[in-house]
Amino acid sequence: MPVRNRDIAMRFFPIFIPVAVVTIIVVYLFFSFNQRAARDIIEHDELHNIERLKAVSSEDLRSVIADLLILSDHNKDLGSVSGDGGADADELVREYLSFSVRRGVYGQICYIGKDGKELVRVNYEGGKAVSVPSSELQNKSSRYYFKDTIALRRGGIFVSHIGLNVENGKIEEPKKPVMRLGTPVFDSKGDRLGIVLLNYLGGEFLGKLKRYHESDLSKLMVINREGYYLVADKSGDEWGFMYEEKADNTFQRSYPGVWRKILQEKDGQVYSKEGLFTFATIYPVLDALGWKGAGGVKNRRYFLRIVSFIPARTLGMQMDARGYIQGAGLVLFAFIVLSWYLARARARRFNAEDKLETHIREEHR
Repeated sequence: MPVRNRDIAMRFFPIFIPVAVVTIIVVYLFFSFNQRAARDIIEHDELHNIERLKAVSSEDLRSVIADLLILSDHNKDLGSVSGDGGADADELVREYLSFSVRRGVYGQICYIGKDGKELVRVNYEGGKAVSVPSSELQNKSSRYYFKDTIALRRGGIFVSHIGLNVENGKIEEPKKPVMRLGTPVFDSKGDRLGIVLLNYLGGEFLGKLKRYHESDLSKLMVINREGYYLVADKSGDEWGFMYEEKADNTFQRSYPGVWRKILQEKDGQVYSKEGLFTFATIYPVLDALGWKGAGGVKNRRYFLRIVSFIPARTLGMQMDARGYIQGAGLVLFAFIVLSWYLARARARRFNAEDKLETHIREEHR
């Protein structure tokens, strides 16, 4: 008598179901373990990346502040310099030209008198340093950076926020991010003479952060305390605070939930529906000089936020479950075939035994 499918099915499920349940549990646990391990590696790498960027920023600004102090210290006799030129002015120009070319990171090096009039200015662009003629020197007495710097004590340092350079009331094109650093100059009697001002090319600072951002998965963003982008995935979103039409291009507008988390913590990581955000707060001056060294620094509490962002889609690709599902499917398919053969063999044996018992009973009648 042929084996009926119903008899096979009755024996198939008791064999297959326990094996299937164990297989699914094992695959799930294996996937969960590997997913957690992969996530831990990603989180660690992103935190390490952000810490490296913090170190880069502090070392960079420490070097710039050292340059500023060197320039001011080398020019103790600046009182004799005037905007009309002269031997002292010529000597100062030569020093600034040499320093500008050698360092290559300062868009301008200026000596400004205590009345706000530029006495010497050297511009640097495209690998060349040029001294500005006295007829083109400007009065900076109304600019915030002059007012803040001239009011500092001896040894005090002014550090501005990073913004786009403005000349004659207009944003310079092509865009030139700058960070201004200044220190007051005093003569041997302690009389205030003016200030030395560096226009540090902020593009160098931001560019260095981009270069040191060693991650194939994440995108780098640098935002200021108001949430405006200095570095963004889309360049059109950058420098929103400098343009009225871009006033809404902020991090908090794009990621409000993440922004609230960033406001609560200086450093950390947060997952959202958009992906993984790793962030750190950098205090350029405090990180460079420490609290004690930054005591005489204007805007020493100025900070930026560095954010690395891995989109959810990229995270999903790194922790894709499809391979595990396919593997489990192949194993289950093999168990289905094996279980079916075992069930059929048992059904045949049962039928044979049943047939034998029936035959024996009939013979004993």
